[in-house]
Amino acid sequence: MNKEQIIATSYVQTLELIEQYKQYKITEAQLSSTHDENQKIALTTSLQQISDSMKFDNPVIWIMYKHRAYENSDHPILTVGSFRAHCSGHGDICSKRYAYLRQYLIQTQNIDLHTFLDPKTPLESLYTNDLIVNTLHDSNFMKDWHAHEYYIENGKVSKWKDYTKTDEDTCPCCN
Repeated sequence: MNKEQIIATSYVQTLELIEQYKQYKITEAQLSSTHDENQKIALTTSLQQISDSMKFDNPVIWIMYKHRAYENSDHPILTVGSFRAHCSGHGDICSKRYAYLRQYLIQTQNIDLHTFLDPKTPLESLYTNDLIVNTLHDSNFMKDWHAHEYYIENGKVSKWKDYTKTDEDTCPCCN
């Protein structure tokens, strides 16, 4: 696929993920307003199923989703700087995806995702950038991305739990 096809396909998949996110938020609101224990159990299970089904097939979709899903929220992710802040130092799934992408770019392009673009740059400039789009053409990168994104542990969806690197591990000035 060429860049335009990748962006268009990613956009369609992002819209599907945003619909799942909307359903997640509705279910979350129902959970917070119910006092029925059986309903709480059912809604908690539903939340986990929605979360487990939300998969980001590639970095373009992931970054595009972060931009589009949160653009009208209390904590919008509109710039490269707000994306970096969202992904920094928590050890959560976003920080693991970010660390993996950052490590790849450092190793293959000698480009650090932390300094690649000005923090005030609109986030769209990151996920439409050739550097990010071209990761989809690297079969080894994508094989490993999918291995982490679709990781199952003991029969349970465990996205990125097998990835243990942190930003400090990928930082060239710290190693």
